[in-house]
Amino acid sequence: MLIGELSKALGIPSSTIRYYEKINLIPKMRANNGYRNYPDEIVHLLKLIIQAKELGFTLSEIKELSSLIQDLGQERGKIRLKLEDKLHDLENRIKELRTFKKNISALLNAKCPL
Repeated sequence: MLIGELSKALGIPSSTIRYYEKINLIPKMRANNGYRNYPDEIVHLLKLIIQAKELGFTLSEIKELSSLIQDLGQERGKIRLKLEDKLHDLENRIKELRTFKKNISALLNAKCPL
């Protein structure tokens, strides 16, 4: 899949894909003619990267996890710890958001005008 097709399919700019190559988040994929041509594995990897970003992972965290995944044999424990840490962070954020929601609701339901 060419970079323009990939960009359109995933809804991200081509410049983002080139940036991910530049920082070695995804491998550089050049055909003999010089065009970027991506196999299905890269499409799946980019979908994971996009989803991880949407879930609050930084590019640095994604890059670290990506490199750990490449050497799964010895690194499973580290990956699990990283994911558990992120899950813990997300749970704390959810608690904070619920408290914030509760405080906003209380303010809106208060008898004093805003």
